Amino acid sequence: MSTAAVPAPAEVPAWPAEVPAGAAFLDLEVRADGSLRVGAMVSGGQPWVFTGEHLSQVEQVVPRVAVLAGHNVRRFDVPQLERLIGIPFPADLDVRVVDTLELASLVFPGEPSQALDKLYREGSSLSDPVQDCLESLQVLARCVRALPGVPGLVRSVARRLLPPSATRDLTHILQFR
Repeated sequence: MSTAAVPAPAEVPAWPAEVPAGAAFLDLEVRADGSLRVGAMVSGGQPWVFTGEHLSQVEQVVPRVAVLAGHNVRRFDVPQLERLIGIPFPADLDVRVVDTLELASLVFPGEPSQALDKLYREGSSLSDPVQDCLESLQVLARCVRALPGVPGLVRSVARRLLPPSATRDLTHILQFR
């Protein structure tokens, strides 16, 4: 993949204060035959674009991130990545996953869709994993800002979807009771 898919530094938005430090956003674009077209991880506003030839590096990085986030990351990206590398990630990774699709569904249940907007696709039919990571980042920040206004039961369920490290970070920000 060309480096054109990586936004120039001026295009990468500031890391929202609502998002825990150490969070890494993951997005994979998989072809119809199941092969990896391109993937990306974004952490601290720094994008890393990778292809199938970099999977051994991805295999080393993913289990070490404090928080692994993304839109439908729990049900799509992580299982696809495990399939592509040929081994499952350690079981404790699941408690460090923040899936913005799951969280947005709880926080904004009345919205007709929880899909990413992907406005950048107006000029292209292909998804850009860096842009999807950045949009997932904004979805998470929006969810975190909205959590204090949602009913206590929904906040409780949402907290259970967040990994312990993120919950500790968010406890201070949101003053969960």
